[in-house]
Amino acid sequence: MNNKYKFFILLILLLLCGFSFASFMSYKMASNLAKRDLSLYSLPLSSDNVYSEIQRDLLKSKLISSLMSNNTFLISWAKDNKNNIEEIKKYLKTIKLKYNTSSSFFVSSLSENYYYEKGILKTISTKQNEDKWFYRLMNSNNDYESNIDVDMANNGELSIFSNYKVRDLEGNFIGITGVGIETSHVSALLDTYKNKYNHEVYFADKNNSIIIKSKNLEKAKNLHFKKIIYEKINDFKKNKNSILEYEYLGETFHLNIRFIEELNLFLCIEAKEQDVLKEITNNFLINIAIFIFIIIFIMMSIIYYINNYQKYLEFFAKKDTLTGLSNRFDFENILLHIFSSVTKENKNMAFILLDVDDFKSINDTFGHQMGDKILVIISKVLKNCFSSRTILARWGGEEFVVVLRNTNKEEAYFLAEKLRLAIFDNKEIYALINKKMSVSLGIAVKQDTENKDELFLRVDKNLYKAKEQGKNQSVI
Repeated sequence: MNNKYKFFILLILLLLCGFSFASFMSYKMASNLAKRDLSLYSLPLSSDNVYSEIQRDLLKSKLISSLMSNNTFLISWAKDNKNNIEEIKKYLKTIKLKYNTSSSFFVSSLSENYYYEKGILKTISTKQNEDKWFYRLMNSNNDYESNIDVDMANNGELSIFSNYKVRDLEGNFIGITGVGIETSHVSALLDTYKNKYNHEVYFADKNNSIIIKSKNLEKAKNLHFKKIIYEKINDFKKNKNSILEYEYLGETFHLNIRFIEELNLFLCIEAKEQDVLKEITNNFLINIAIFIFIIIFIMMSIIYYINNYQKYLEFFAKKDTLTGLSNRFDFENILLHIFSSVTKENKNMAFILLDVDDFKSINDTFGHQMGDKILVIISKVLKNCFSSRTILARWGGEEFVVVLRNTNKEEAYFLAEKLRLAIFDNKEIYALINKKMSVSLGIAVKQDTENKDELFLRVDKNLYKAKEQGKNQSVI
């Protein structure tokens, strides 16, 4: 491989390695900062925001329950011995439709009946596990509680209940009223939170089981994932450290946990590390790609211009700058190769040496610029008279040389005369100096035992003879 290409390839590799290393270090720093920001700021902030929105959503049901517990109709109806069921049905149905809840209810401590918008659902009992919530709140010092339970009034759907004690005007406990919101509604809210904060949100109970999640959290069904969350919530319970990480299916997740007392649930917010680093990674790869493109473009441009410049130098090292023909140095190299080839193959080769007659007087009379123009015209005539394979060169000054392969004496003389007459009758030259320009030509055909120096000596002598014999002629 050419040394100049080795240098450029090495330079490209050094630049690529240097930039790639610097970019990679920047990428690592940005990645570490992004992960730190995710754990310390982004997830906790999202947790606060989601918690606030959940509080807002639950506050609505709490407010509805509070209004129901202080409703004079409900209080008077509960104390009325007649207990017109149609009235309570209408009231509870109105609440459900007005506030768009999944259910509304009233449980009387006097009759122990569970009323909902369709009538009596059941009669509660201390012996029934599903009724323990009633007796727990009845015996507590609190007037309100939220809990998650199966809503028998809504086809057994899992719901979040807001329960409020109902007291009469004397402050006596007469029952519990409230509304239920389906967890599917909360799941829809979690989907909204996910789109809003770009984090996965779900709830786990005190048994560390995920009970409320967004619709697209498919991994919540996976036993391995359940085991991971079980362990992480236990870690949170023990250490109260809300900043957690876990690996799942080869990917890293950052997890934030907080306990919501109102629901007796753990709020879990997580983000996939890959999603957080995606933009940073893409920027890193784009920067590398752009840099590679720029480096390759610059290097290709440099190589292109250097090659062109080298060709330019090589051209002017081998070519005559005025006529564009080969110069003496290039001609001698070509001649060495041709002479060796012709000698081995035992073929003919003819030399023609041309000299412009009285060229000095042209320069003296019309100036050197005019002389240069005439030399250019003569070089054009040379090219027109011979094929592209013929070796043509400016030997020096006003002398030109022609090398003809596979050419005998008669052919060489004929071509020399053709050239002489073409120059003599050239209208371009005549238009410049208002007279015809003559040239003298020496011709020599290679002999079997002759070397190139001997051949060139003969052609030079023949040119000298042409000059001595009156110029404007060819001598062989």
